[in-house]
Amino acid sequence: LTTGAGPPPARLAQQVQAPYRACPAGDGFFTAGVPTPNLWPACHAVLGLQHLENDPRFATNADRHANRAELIPLIEGVTASGSRERWIAAFQAAGVPCGAIQTYDQVFNDPHLAEREFFWDGGHPTLGQVRQLGSPMRLAETPTRRDSAGPSLGQHSAQVLAEVGYSADQFKE
Repeated sequence: LTTGAGPPPARLAQQVQAPYRACPAGDGFFTAGVPTPNLWPACHAVLGLQHLENDPRFATNADRHANRAELIPLIEGVTASGSRERWIAAFQAAGVPCGAIQTYDQVFNDPHLAEREFFWDGGHPTLGQVRQLGSPMRLAETPTRRDSAGPSLGQHSAQVLAEVGYSADQFKE
């Protein structure tokens, strides 16, 4: 997080409902899902996969979940060909829950988060100034504290153990 670079997107999926997962688009990833039975026709219509409506492998959520190995490649074969924004707009218009999955650099440069001053720089004992994640909560009477960057490994161990009754000798053990 300190560099703004991050790992590649994880291919996460909700483990109860299907489909409800991260999907590849031609220019990134987005998430879309079918949390209720009435959204399955809307989902496959957006994807142009209407032939799945009468496919017994995908008739119910339980069927779709049991047959994810067949369903997911069908979906991803379609979504990979369009832009992320195209799919999000189409799913939103159909009432299917969806949203963009941002990369780390997109998150760290998000105008909304910048406006809310979500990120801040905190002093670290060995690394100098390190970009920190802020709190999303804004409370009038108890503002968030921004004292310093996270501690080094073990930096406060002796202090914390002393506060709960350990002696310096016990800590060394």
